Amino acid sequence: MDGSQTHILILEDRRTDSLSLEDLLLEVPNASFTFSSAKDTAEALRYLLEESDPVDLIFCDFELEGETGLDLLAALKDHPRAAPVIMITSVQDRSVDLACMQAGARDFLRKGEMTPEILDRAIRYTLSNQASERALKNSLKVRDQMLSIISHDIAAPLATLRSALKLLCSRLDQGDLQKTRSLLEKTEVSAANLVDLTQTLLSWAKTQTSHFVFNPCPVSLAEVVAEELNFAHARIEEKSIRVENHVDPQHVVLADRDSVATLVRNLLSNAIKFSYPESAVTLFSEHEAHGIRFGVKDEGVGMPEELRLNLFNEEKKVSRPGTLRERGHGIGLMLCKALVERNGGRLTVVSTPNEGSLFRLTLPVADP
Repeated sequence: MDGSQTHILILEDRRTDSLSLEDLLLEVPNASFTFSSAKDTAEALRYLLEESDPVDLIFCDFELEGETGLDLLAALKDHPRAAPVIMITSVQDRSVDLACMQAGARDFLRKGEMTPEILDRAIRYTLSNQASERALKNSLKVRDQMLSIISHDIAAPLATLRSALKLLCSRLDQGDLQKTRSLLEKTEVSAANLVDLTQTLLSWAKTQTSHFVFNPCPVSLAEVVAEELNFAHARIEEKSIRVENHVDPQHVVLADRDSVATLVRNLLSNAIKFSYPESAVTLFSEHEAHGIRFGVKDEGVGMPEELRLNLFNEEKKVSRPGTLRERGHGIGLMLCKALVERNGGRLTVVSTPNEGSLFRLTLPVADP
């Protein structure tokens, strides 16, 4: 084992057998375990849901009073906090072993034949496979989400750009410079939006894979905010938005600078997008117990509770047009959530319909 602590839940209706297994596990070299116990499937399921400390692995006796380990395996298929199961059995029956493996058990061990070495091998094998499966599922999810965005949010704008360029080519000999200029300006805006979406999509995809480069260093929030406000100047002017910048120049966070810039850019862009013309956007920073909190508050359209609760749910990508019908794709806030988590921070939102939204992110403070 690698020395990290593993939380094991032992499902066994005989306390003496449960304690014997704990004693054997404590003999596993270079390993650290915490133990919990349950007497039946119902108690085990309640424990998985109610305990704050997640269970890493379950050892389950196949023969329980009034049920078998197959009942636990069936119940875990749809359980939100399921853990991998190693089945323990005294039954010398290959059909039982096969049934357990088909039902989802990761391994099975014989009572009376277990040693610290056998337990070590079984735990290593099970946790390694669990980690590999989790990584594979995440990769497949990222692939499916990217394909969905590419097919819906990139393919359509590309087709529109192609049509616009074809129309421009046909008008070159007509000499109508005013219409040609207007069409070129609209095409440029569409191309800029497409580039922005593509960059955001690629940035988000990198946060979900091993390609994400993370270089934490002291970052001045005030400097990053000043740069991003400069980049957003044209959009701010377009809506005549009043920006109130109360970010403290003394507030320095320990984070990846590119991540902080992307976070500020996306939260500011989101605030501008949903702000009414001639309203205010406020940026601020403050110390809090766990680091430095940065906030962006707008006086825009806000959002209902159901929408707010699903805002960072990757399974329910949210997309709404802005107050000037600006297009959205729902990927920007997903990127923010991923970046904040990668930098050891938190992201929250408070919002009221027609009154605006307040996004707050907290990042670790840099040592002075």
